[in-house]
Amino acid sequence: MTKKNLSIAALLIFLITCCSKKKELNGYWYGEFKFDKERSPALLKFENDIFIDFFSPFNDTTSYKSYGNKIYFDNGFDEKHELKIKLENNLLSTLDSNSNVIITLKKRKADNFVFDYLNDKTLTIDLPTGNGLENKFGHFYPFKWPLYLTIKNKSLVANFLDTTIIVDSNYYKTISNKQVFFNEYSRSANRNRISLIADKKLKVSDIDLMKKQLKILGFSKIEYLLKAQSYDKINVLTSRLGDLTEKEFNDFNSKENPLPPPPPSFTESLHNFEGKLMFIKVEGSTLIVDDSIVGFDSFVELIKPKILSGKKLAIFYHISEKSTYENFIRFNEVIYNTYYDIRDDYLTEKYQKKFRRDYNYRSEAIIDAKKKYPLIFWQLDSLEYKKLKYNL
Repeated sequence: MTKKNLSIAALLIFLITCCSKKKELNGYWYGEFKFDKERSPALLKFENDIFIDFFSPFNDTTSYKSYGNKIYFDNGFDEKHELKIKLENNLLSTLDSNSNVIITLKKRKADNFVFDYLNDKTLTIDLPTGNGLENKFGHFYPFKWPLYLTIKNKSLVANFLDTTIIVDSNYYKTISNKQVFFNEYSRSANRNRISLIADKKLKVSDIDLMKKQLKILGFSKIEYLLKAQSYDKINVLTSRLGDLTEKEFNDFNSKENPLPPPPPSFTESLHNFEGKLMFIKVEGSTLIVDDSIVGFDSFVELIKPKILSGKKLAIFYHISEKSTYENFIRFNEVIYNTYYDIRDDYLTEKYQKKFRRDYNYRSEAIIDAKKKYPLIFWQLDSLEYKKLKYNL
């Protein structure tokens, strides 16, 4: 073989090797960075010379070239970066200059990142369907401390920080004992919220039990995760958890677990509320509004004029314990989406923006829309519901 033929053969081998590596590299890679007192999810994507680091606090999308076991990045600021990698059996390891492993990632397996990130693969969770607010993982949705909830062996179980355990009225102690979690939690800007990934077939009583445990721990917001259409996105309904009730405070306050006393309930000042009140009982897929059975479509037509009237509307509801988590989500979806649609119309006319598309809780336009059409929406237990409804 001539020298020319040898050089062509060498070039072909090099190109085949590079293309093969590139093909192996393409796709999503997930894992977790773990440090002494904190941990955070990792999600990378390689595709068509584009690299995305979803959880990067800086520039998350860059161009790259791969040659052998090295990747060269161009971040758009005339800066070049080199990364050594090792690909083996659907595992991607990144290496430092001394060939020490920085992090090892696994190739995508599930339909959505939330299920790849679940460490206990024996848990089966079917998320409820809904619109919610769609978020891409990363700065828009950091996905800190996901809490998984489902039924296993006929028991309600939760998975949090690599631990799966049966949920009872003392579950909050399991989380509070996670010292690594609370070291990071105390420093986090999102320390008041938690993401719930729960099976749609759970009973509302299961969800309520978990919500009570989260309130005891001091969480004030809960993000209900819904099914998403793409791997790197999630649909979320965010709701206030509410404060501890006086009964919950008395049941759980102790020297070992001192709790802040509950503030006066909003419901106690309702006699001075200058607006309209609406009471709704949810029985599965049936809505009972002011003692009349109403379908979901009819309910939207009923509630829209009340929201648009210019007077504040306070919505109080009780959902029966036999109802499912999916029933709970469906009802919440109707309420939230009715408000989102109305806010969309308002923002389009005044700011040429959309509430869902341009959502940012710091935005002046979003704050304006919330003030114009405030969502006052409270879940009550059966005793609270009866007491409040018939006293007012």
